[in-house]
Amino acid sequence: MEKGAPTMKYSEIAKRHPLLRTESLDGVLTYWPQKKNSYLLGKYMPIVNENTDKVIVDMHKASRGGMTPMVHMNAETPLYDPKSGRGRKGFEAATFREKVHLDSTDLYDLRRIGTREDFTQARTLMQRRMRDLEIRLANRMEWLRRQVLFDGVVTAELEDGTEFSVKYNHPDYLDPVAGTVWSDPTSEPIIALSDAIDEYELDTGRDVKDIILPHGLMKHLIKNERFRELALRNLGVFKGSKAEVERLMVDVLGIGSFQFSKEALHFQTDLAADAASGAGELTLTRTEQIEPGSKIYVVSAKDDTREKFEVDTVDHDTGVVTFANAATVQRTGGFHAGDPVKYLVRVVPSDRILMFGNFNGPLNDEGDLQGDTSKIEDVNSWGNIVSTRSYYADLENPRPGLYTRSIDNTDGDPPHIEHILGIRALPRVTYNEAWMTFKVL
Repeated sequence: MEKGAPTMKYSEIAKRHPLLRTESLDGVLTYWPQKKNSYLLGKYMPIVNENTDKVIVDMHKASRGGMTPMVHMNAETPLYDPKSGRGRKGFEAATFREKVHLDSTDLYDLRRIGTREDFTQARTLMQRRMRDLEIRLANRMEWLRRQVLFDGVVTAELEDGTEFSVKYNHPDYLDPVAGTVWSDPTSEPIIALSDAIDEYELDTGRDVKDIILPHGLMKHLIKNERFRELALRNLGVFKGSKAEVERLMVDVLGIGSFQFSKEALHFQTDLAADAASGAGELTLTRTEQIEPGSKIYVVSAKDDTREKFEVDTVDHDTGVVTFANAATVQRTGGFHAGDPVKYLVRVVPSDRILMFGNFNGPLNDEGDLQGDTSKIEDVNSWGNIVSTRSYYADLENPRPGLYTRSIDNTDGDPPHIEHILGIRALPRVTYNEAWMTFKVL
């Protein structure tokens, strides 16, 4: 801050431009373009806002088939009362939120807003601060979706070690395992996948609409002799490209769309202890989702030197991770406690295929109805993430959705402002037969 310059309250700074008024999320974030939700699973389980305190679930056990009966013109209309059952439950949503600081230097820059150049600098500052929180929160929402689809349970650990857990039932017969792993050269991937599709459609009455294959499965397909023979017969020339494989799958299997997924979610932790040069292990603060074969990256906070390791073993109780292939720390001086450690987890696990199915009737595009859908776009959706009312941002007027809150500490030592971004939400699954996972490795 300038020597002798008075410290302006944040409310005074905010009066200079609406950009800095953060009573609601829209009040801040719509001042710059927001990308459409590009997360892989976001299109299948979108975020919806509901003005309730709990996530209300209308549970339907699938029943498909039979026919509307013929009745006499003057007879009472018969009641369709399926014995498959339905019910309603309410769940408490989980709260996810984080904050960032605008420190003394940031406050000085914001005080100087007056010219277009000054405003642009302030806007860039605000965008940068909020962008990281947005990305981290969006990552968390995608992780919730992944947990529902592949694990059948949503878990999260609080800072004190308490674990939050909600189970989501998925029929075992919709998580089949291939009789022969696809890495086996004698396997027949197309036949196995075709059989799995047939079984899914017979079991659920749905048509497979989308199939998503994991990153890394491509190499097993193009090396498989039976797959290559089929590709040559259908394509004439087969170079082993992703586009060729995708086109072949759509043509042969007769599905709506087929894609390989490279999407991954970023996790971050840090070193709990120093790792000397030559060490063959690291001790991490958290080891959530790290497993043998995971790739982890440790970065020196001092000079940004980065080293990559493949995990051999992991002890989730002690946080000790050992390296595969006799790898050791190479950096002179090693790494130190507090240095950041990053690792990736694929959205679609490397050994699974993910399929989504829709009903083949008038509501074949789930969530879409004929005519105006502005108020009922979610009426036929099989799953989503429900955001419920949060009292954190506004006790007198709680509302659902993403929220932001600013805490003015410009009278503090040192002066600073805290920006908080959060949501109170939980996944909801209404029809648990809408997807299938197929383990092929």
